[in-house]
Amino acid sequence: MPAERWRKIPEFDGLYEISTEGRVRSWMPIGTIQAKKPRVLRPSASHRAGSLTVGLGKRGARKKVTVRSLMRDVWMRGKLDGYVVHHKDGDWRNVRLSNLEYAKKSKVVRQNHGGRRPVKRTSEGGDIVYYSSIKQAAEQNHLTLSGLRKRIINGRIIQGILFEFDDQ
Repeated sequence: MPAERWRKIPEFDGLYEISTEGRVRSWMPIGTIQAKKPRVLRPSASHRAGSLTVGLGKRGARKKVTVRSLMRDVWMRGKLDGYVVHHKDGDWRNVRLSNLEYAKKSKVVRQNHGGRRPVKRTSEGGDIVYYSSIKQAAEQNHLTLSGLRKRIINGRIIQGILFEFDDQ
């Protein structure tokens, strides 16, 4: 495995860097004391947007940016018309450079079942029910869409029932 490499994030005066592993670190001074070593930032997970975000700032102004867009701008070729940054393994939390690629937006939508992801419901007794989308699973199980999405993402088993995306 190649060594982790770091590059400065443009527009932040050398205060932040991002690595090939998708980690962001700050050289931000604490008060008037210049930082002797960097501090690795912990990204926030935005489940709705399907992305990791970090808050970056300079001169008092803070800006929330996705780690995926930082990787695109620093390690890849920047924004390309008609293309999006796609996660090869389908896991939006895996922002390593080796897992990112450009893909036509239409291809990504097709891969995601036309924007729908099938859902599998497994009960304690081993009964399995398949649904063509999270919306269908929510409606047929009398659950809210957002509640079911959180339940799937967190892997929660409630009343002996596990819901999960069935991306195969």
